[in-house]
Amino acid sequence: AQDSGCPSEVAARRVNDGEGQIELIGNGAQNTIIDGNSETQILRVTQSEPNDSITISGVTLTNGRSTSAGGGAISLLSLIPGSDEGQIFLLRDSVVSESRTTASQGGGAMYATLTTGGIARIVNSQFIGNRSESSTGGAIQTENEGLLVVEDSVFRSNTVIQEEADDRGVGGGAIRAESNLQVSRSEFSDNLAQSLAPPGSDTYAGGGAVETQGSGTREILFTNVTFSGNRAISASGAALGGALHVKQFNRVVLNNVTMTANEAVASVDQITVGGLAFSSRAVDERGVFLQNTIIAGNVGAMAPDCGNVDSLPQPIFSTDAPIRSISPGYNLLGNNTNCVFTAGSADLVGTGAEPIDARLDALATNDNSVNASQSHSLLQDSPAIDGGDPNAPGGIGTCASTDQRGISRPIDGKGDGGARCDIGAIEVADGAPVNPPPVDPPPVDPPPVEPTPIIVEFDEGGGAPSILFLALFIAAACVRRSIPSRSR
Repeated sequence: AQDSGCPSEVAARRVNDGEGQIELIGNGAQNTIIDGNSETQILRVTQSEPNDSITISGVTLTNGRSTSAGGGAISLLSLIPGSDEGQIFLLRDSVVSESRTTASQGGGAMYATLTTGGIARIVNSQFIGNRSESSTGGAIQTENEGLLVVEDSVFRSNTVIQEEADDRGVGGGAIRAESNLQVSRSEFSDNLAQSLAPPGSDTYAGGGAVETQGSGTREILFTNVTFSGNRAISASGAALGGALHVKQFNRVVLNNVTMTANEAVASVDQITVGGLAFSSRAVDERGVFLQNTIIAGNVGAMAPDCGNVDSLPQPIFSTDAPIRSISPGYNLLGNNTNCVFTAGSADLVGTGAEPIDARLDALATNDNSVNASQSHSLLQDSPAIDGGDPNAPGGIGTCASTDQRGISRPIDGKGDGGARCDIGAIEVADGAPVNPPPVDPPPVDPPPVEPTPIIVEFDEGGGAPSILFLALFIAAACVRRSIPSRSR
């Protein structure tokens, strides 16, 4: 072991010789910078064994680059859960920025193959300015039947782009999930999915923020999430979902989501859906289900807010009806033009002739929040105030028990003596906006430093290493390494 005693340090160590637990612990994302220098991936896991786990906390991973394997900064090629099934990767209190991949697997920042029962968690972290040039996942690409969990996190200004025709399409400016996915108390803003394929190409751009896809049944859940300013742009084919594109046999639930100011742009005579696009048949319990959700103020020539683009249209349902009748959905849909939406009695639904203005404040940093995400507060005259499910929060089909900031619901937003949930990601007190005026977010990139290359390998008793940190460039003044070897 080596310890310089300096205040800024990284510790990479095995914490349990018996079960392959790996921790990379920094001194805070602002202080500990791991820089790939636009030359290499920062972390690659080539294989794991049952009960291995990896934790990364308190670091910034920046300028990762990959050309032969997915994930510009992080590549998790084979994560195998143990007999108990559970968390095998955790990224906490960290930033992943300005990383890039041209590999076919995608994932500008991170690529993960999650086997059944395996869980990768991202908590209180930011993915900023990452880029995939291989058609999938500007920040993250996942595969297989495991689960990606995202909590209290920010995905901002990530891009997936493809210059040539690709029969997979171009999808997921921030995340393309072919696994199960759960997202809560998080922000997706200014992400982009763009196809530059020439006219006549059989391709599309979809999910400016998120695209979901996968054979079999996948469960996708968004709770207390803001989608704002995301775009899907296609030079030749359709533009499907400036915010979210649901593709191939997924069951997707949106509860207390705000989706606004997203945009889809395509060439003339092509399908454009500005907010939520659903392009797969709803079979059995599969489909898109909305609860306490705002979809309004999005831009798309064919369908501004939502649209089903199948040749055999299937509806977007209010709550879980008709599969399971729980309660009306208490949603606000600004413009239902070309949106096959099965509304409940308590939904607020606008039309092309008479759209509903959700009366949202500008995207801004949250007050008193448990995370760094931005959101759209409700203005005093918003129809979403006290428009959510009147039942006790936290139950099946009801509003979430807290909002995107982590503040408890319900609050009496109208000041009339009756506390009731608001529609959307933010709960408003006494009808007053909770957000301050818009401010520019602090810069993410650290000041330029001269990186020091450090190679860290984990010896597996003479065999090939099961966990390999490739070319860690630590731009912190001090490094501590304590890496005992483990034999099997």
